[in-house]
Amino acid sequence: LLDLLYIYVVIFSFYFLLLAIKNLSTKFFKRQQRVENTGVQRKLCLIIYAHNNLKNVENIVKQLKEQTYNPENFITFLVLDNCTDGSASVFAAESMLNIFNASDQCTIGKDQAISILLEKLRTHDVGEAYVFLDANRFIGSDFLASINNALSYSHVVTGSTTLLGTDLTLDKILRWLSINI
Repeated sequence: LLDLLYIYVVIFSFYFLLLAIKNLSTKFFKRQQRVENTGVQRKLCLIIYAHNNLKNVENIVKQLKEQTYNPENFITFLVLDNCTDGSASVFAAESMLNIFNASDQCTIGKDQAISILLEKLRTHDVGEAYVFLDANRFIGSDFLASINNALSYSHVVTGSTTLLGTDLTLDKILRWLSINI
């Protein structure tokens, strides 16, 4: 019985050694290559969801103003889901924000609120790519630039580095969203 346990430990250790060696590949360097400046600035459409997050929305708006990305190349929609903290009045005068206020209903949730906004935006030319953010997200000053550069490698970017597929279009993404929401 003890011999069997030793064999199991050796096989288990060997397996994890192989996994460690496999992960020592050049994956880190490939990620670094993705954030190189491509020179092309796409028009991005940012969609920020908030529900009674006034402080967080103030922070992310401040961070958006500090972006190294050209402000003319992104448009920002703020989705306020039945906010009772005065967010709509605080950001009404903010020129960089387009506010979509879902206050005429009860709290409808993130998926439904963004789905309604996307349906309204479907007929407008708002950008070449959508960037979805929660109000409580922290973004660095090069966030939009790195998103833009990552889009040179794939049509769909999740997070800031994971790429999904090569033949996806906005229509396919919208259909997927409407089926899965």
